[in-house]
Amino acid sequence: WLSLGRHVRKGEHGLVVLAPCKYKVEDAETGEESWRLRGFRLEHVFADCQTDGDGDVPAPARPKLLAGDGPAGAWDTIASLIAQRGYELVRRELFPANGVTDPQERTVTVADRLEGAAAVKTLVHELAHIVCGHAEQSYSANRERCECEAESVSYLVCSQLGLATDAYSFPYVANWSNGDTKVITDAADKALRCAEEILTALQHQEEAAAA
Repeated sequence: WLSLGRHVRKGEHGLVVLAPCKYKVEDAETGEESWRLRGFRLEHVFADCQTDGDGDVPAPARPKLLAGDGPAGAWDTIASLIAQRGYELVRRELFPANGVTDPQERTVTVADRLEGAAAVKTLVHELAHIVCGHAEQSYSANRERCECEAESVSYLVCSQLGLATDAYSFPYVANWSNGDTKVITDAADKALRCAEEILTALQHQEEAAAA
């Protein structure tokens, strides 16, 4: 905030957030390096409403679509989890949304214009809507929280898959929460539970495939 010409007001308490701890791993065959999630640490941050000063508060960035290929095998693995939930997966022309979950038709649609990495991230986001229970109810009245939950889950799961989604997930959550920290904190518990459920299912699939 100081670099932006603003300062945190005296007496303000930092907002506690979970920050990812990442480390680099090298593929033994290709030599390529990627980031993996090791865990989380607590960090304290301050919202713009807790600051004073003449500096302008930057507008939230727009989500940036991921480019390039997704993690090897990730699409098929996530797709199988969606099929286990009774949903049919469809790739077709779709705009402006990148993905849509239709609980009546029991379909998950991912835009065919997306590159591999963006398609995997979107697929995890749609799976998160299903696992979090959004698809079984009308969530238009609480759309902001549902979108924050789903994208938070997507960020956590994709991090474990070695796919960095920061450039998309952070602005996405910031835009849907409209800067309201309560929306984000209210979404945190369910996002962590749903992410753990998906990651556990992925682990079981890996163990079954290796058996």
